[in-house]
Amino acid sequence: MATERIQQTDRTATIAETSRLTGLTPSTLRYYERIGLIDGVERGPDGRRRHQAADPAWMAFLLRLRTTGMPVEGMVAFAELRRGGNATVRERLELLRRHQAQVQQEV
Repeated sequence: MATERIQQTDRTATIAETSRLTGLTPSTLRYYERIGLIDGVERGPDGRRRHQAADPAWMAFLLRLRTTGMPVEGMVAFAELRRGGNATVRERLELLRRHQAQVQQEV
């Protein structure tokens, strides 16, 4: 995954730019948005999606979860907990620990 300047600026990125930065296809980005893995994708004056500067870092985390074999449902559960802010840190950690145990068992 490319880590370019979008993470260091305040600007937004088009879906094509975000795709290039993350390695995720535009259709995958739209799917992740539709199922709730990516929050708050605003539209520019032209009606096109504009991803926030922090989105690629979150997407990199999602890709890491996927690489470990976490099902999309688990990723969605984690994303929902993440929306809860600091109050859900313990639950997120527990979700990751359960997944880690499952991965270790499979290995």
